[in-house]
Formats: sequence, C-alpha cells, structure tokens
Amino acid sequence: MNNQKKNFPSLNPIVGVMISPNKINSFKKQQPYEKLLVLKHASDKTNVIMFYFCIKDVNLKRKKILGTYFNEDHQMWQKKEFPFPNIIYKRGIATGAYKDITLLFKRELKKRKVKPLNYQFRFDKWEVYENLKQYDELTPHLPVTTIYKTPKDLLDMFNITDKIYIKACRGGQGKQVIRAIKLPDGGYEYSYFLNKLHIYRVKSLTKLVKELLAFFRNDKFILQQAIDLINIDQSIVDLRAEVQKNGQGHITFAGIPVRISQRNSPITTHATSYTFNHFFEK
Repeated sequence: MNNQKKNFPSLNPIVGVMISPNKINSFKKQQPYEKLLVLKHASDKTNVIMFYFCIKDVNLKRKKILGTYFNEDHQMWQKKEFPFPNIIYKRGIATGAYKDITLLFKRELKKRKVKPLNYQFRFDKWEVYENLKQYDELTPHLPVTTIYKTPKDLLDMFNITDKIYIKACRGGQGKQVIRAIKLPDGGYEYSYFLNKLHIYRVKSLTKLVKELLAFFRNDKFILQQAIDLINIDQSIVDLRAEVQKNGQGHITFAGIPVRISQRNSPITTHATSYTFNHFFEK
C-alpha cells in the first residue's frame, strides 16, 4: 500500500466489503477466496482504498471498523482500524446474534450517506412477485405463485402442478428453499440443501404441511410452480441475468452466469458457475 493510500485522502474513496466471518477467517489463514481477490485486484488498478470486514468487526462507539487488508510491505493479509467507508459492498449476511448491531450499523451508514453498491436488505419474494405481475408484458413469464395461509393453498397448487418450490419470503442463500414433488403412486417427496442434501418422503398432504411449518417456523413463505429447467446428469441448470446501471444511468446486462446445481439438489445456490458463452460453446 502506497503512502497516498495510507493517509486516507478525501480524493480516494474508501470501499468496505462486508463478508461473512468464515471468509474473514480465510484471509487470516492467508487463503482468501478467489472471487474476493478479484475485488482486491480492481482496487489496486483504480487506486481505491478497500478493506474486508464482517459485522463483528464494527465498533459503533468509536465509529471505526477493524478491517482486513493486504499489507504490501509484508505481503500478507492483516487487520487494522479503518474509518467508516464512503461506499459499502455487501457480500455476506449477519447471523442472528448480530441482528441488533446490524440494524444500528445500517442506521449509521444511512446517517453518513454511505453509498451502497448493491441492495443492503433482503428482498421479500412475495412483494417482488406482486410488483412484477402488475406489468402485462411480464405476467405470462411468471410462474404461478401464492403465499401460504392454509393447507388448501398447498392442495390448490398441487392441482396445478406436480412440482413446486416453497420459499421463505425473506430467505437467502438457498437456506430456506424446499422442493416438493407429488409422487405418481401417492405421497410426496420433499428436499432441501442445508450443508448437505436432504431428501424425505411423506404419505399425506397433512404430514407434508406439518413438516413445512416446522421447517419455516414463524417465517412467511410462498408456494411457487417449478420452472422447467435444463437438466444435465441429474443436476438442474439456471441462468440469472445480472443487471446494473451504467455511467449514464441506463440499466444494462452485466452478464448472464449459468449455474449447475450439485447432483439432485433442488437449488443452484451451492453450485458450479460458468459464463454464458463458455457453457453453451463448451
């Protein structure tokens, strides 16, 4: 790190990248994730001050953050105090134990008018669906979706399709997603990925409802018709177009990554990812 960066000049924006504690530990072991190193390379090219942190690194009283950065002199990842950033890029979420601190931190960022590079809160999937279906040009492309209120909602959905996805309205990282399938010989199979793939069978809709309520606890969840995806060697494939605004304020496609799930997994969150061209050409 050069002397100009060390002095934190106002001309150089400070970017704070919020990640999970596990990823912070990977830096501590000098074995950071390759995807995070791309950000470091970008900050070097643009002469932008950047550090990584998780929510427990934030000191609200001192208005400082114990950030992780690469010490060029010692050629290793180290920690030191940084001021609150000018820009924040959220790449990880806070665990339940830090929810209160997270809320206070968000308020402080808003007070300081810190610019977010991406959405700082989880979307409500039901709210998103309700907004999208207001547009006539989008409605034909939306899977049938309803919010769960009673077992009849689940029964009505299975009368439309034999395969549905059940998702927490504010879930993330695929942790609160279940795929349920109505079996030809009666009964239901449901599966989810939580550290590993879980697959179970129940004999009745009543039993399935009981399992769903236990899984989601008090969280609201939606029922959604499964999209007919590409399948390769018992793995599902999805394409997710990523959009962002360019320098002129116009929305553009940043890329269309293609993700292949783990074998038999109902989600592609913990998956192999390819660029659009590489996947369809190779």
